[in-house]
Amino acid sequence: MYRTTLCLCTVMVVAAIGAAAEEPQLAPFPIDWRADAASPVDLSGLLDAPAGKDGFVRIAEGHLARPDGKRLRIWGVNVSAAAAVPSPQSARLVAARLARLGINGVRFHFFDRPVPRGIIDNTRNDTRAIDPEQLDRLDRFIAELKKRGIYTNLNLNVARGYKAGDGVADHELLGFAKALTYFDPRLIELQKEYARLLLTHRNPYTGNEYRHEPAVAIVELVNENSLVEAWVNNRLVGKNTTKYPGTWTDIPASYEKTLTQKYQAWLKQRLSAEELAELRKAAGISPGEPIPRMRRENLADAPQKRLFTEATFYMEIERQYFQDMDRYLKQELGVKSLLVGSSDHSHYRSGYPHLASISLLDVVDGHVYWQHPRYTRDPKTGKTIGFWIGNSPMVDDPLHSTVVQLSRSAVAGKPYTVSEVNHLRGQRFEAGESGRGNSHPVLCRHAWRPGRPADRVVRTASADGRRPCGQCGYAARLGAPHAGGLGTQRGVHRTGARQRAAPQSGCGEWRCGSAVGRQRPPAGIGDLRQAIRRRLGFPVGNPPTTWYVVSVAR
Repeated sequence: MYRTTLCLCTVMVVAAIGAAAEEPQLAPFPIDWRADAASPVDLSGLLDAPAGKDGFVRIAEGHLARPDGKRLRIWGVNVSAAAAVPSPQSARLVAARLARLGINGVRFHFFDRPVPRGIIDNTRNDTRAIDPEQLDRLDRFIAELKKRGIYTNLNLNVARGYKAGDGVADHELLGFAKALTYFDPRLIELQKEYARLLLTHRNPYTGNEYRHEPAVAIVELVNENSLVEAWVNNRLVGKNTTKYPGTWTDIPASYEKTLTQKYQAWLKQRLSAEELAELRKAAGISPGEPIPRMRRENLADAPQKRLFTEATFYMEIERQYFQDMDRYLKQELGVKSLLVGSSDHSHYRSGYPHLASISLLDVVDGHVYWQHPRYTRDPKTGKTIGFWIGNSPMVDDPLHSTVVQLSRSAVAGKPYTVSEVNHLRGQRFEAGESGRGNSHPVLCRHAWRPGRPADRVVRTASADGRRPCGQCGYAARLGAPHAGGLGTQRGVHRTGARQRAAPQSGCGEWRCGSAVGRQRPPAGIGDLRQAIRRRLGFPVGNPPTTWYVVSVAR
């Protein structure tokens, strides 16, 4: 038996070597995305060029609509930081490429940064001026997009840092100043100043100021920024002493003191003596003492009165900010584009308090990532030194699945857009149709962001065609939405003996068809979420049917 087995193995190895030797040599098959020759899959003819030719995008029956009332669906991509200000030649090539893919929307994100990553003049001791050359690049790119029927979404406050000349207290400790942008008078003043500089600027290539540009479909105020979220995540404690801490950080002590003083004044104005006495008793403090703000570790056991009172305080600050900015942009500056406040993005805790604020503006927006990379940081410097990615099937965590997370954010009478969504590529629970590995063909393209570090999971060419680049640390796959089945991939997420077909974006940077918009949450979950919405006084809306940009390169 042993000799027979050995002989069979030897034969198989020799056969395998012979087969390998007979295989033909593979030849390179380069595909130049810059090529603009006629193609059977050129979808640019489906775009209504130039963008905004009949007037501004408006709202009709709770959806985005053209000036004549006809429904408008926007499928697009984010361009972040330096990708938002390409060279004139690249602007033309990228705009043409996007049009050929049927993309009709670009979200300009993360460009409120100093040169070369953004448009802020880096030669000054403040951040209050826009660099003329970078602004010209932005103008050219938007004009090229408009010419091809591609709408623009302009983000105002995303990643702005501050310098000593800005007159901002503890400027080096703020990071992106999330949460602080809602209540600090100086930061609000600087936001308005930046909005005026950008939106009253006349684009020489379109002839319009951005506040009067019909190709600008949406203007967003802040990105993934919530005072309520900062509270429940212990980012309003006032302990940060790290300089230039990045995106998510606790606030400095000086701002914590200001916020607490605001809270005491608000309580005195809003509550009766009996109600204040009740809160002091719940907090375990003596009569007349300031009522402390709670931290995350206090929330689970807090009496309902105390919890709701403090939550209402933060929610009112958010609402006042959005209403003030809405008035400033529309009435003082005369902006005609639709406004988005921020995005419903905190899906692992209730986003309804924040949703109550952002739903005051024209459009409700959502972000969602399935198993976003978790970053590891150097404890001494705070700098990112690596990341890790979870690897579990969505069917094992349905309450956090993409469809369920997004389903809760729709508000009746409001367009619902999704401006960031991404799925991990390379899941071990992922297989092709029926688990056999033969998935449908998909057109692929990475994030339009040249010069990123090599991707850790799947490598694809960057926009400049020279080196790999990453999309939030992993690769992106593109499916042209107007191509129907051509741009749609189906797969199977498996756990043990269970199998469930699930639509996949593949890359997340681009969404393939509207399959996700047609899904429904698992039985019972939708009813539960609708009940919560009614309890909070929200109008009950339908799952999202308007899909905008998907995913962002940070």
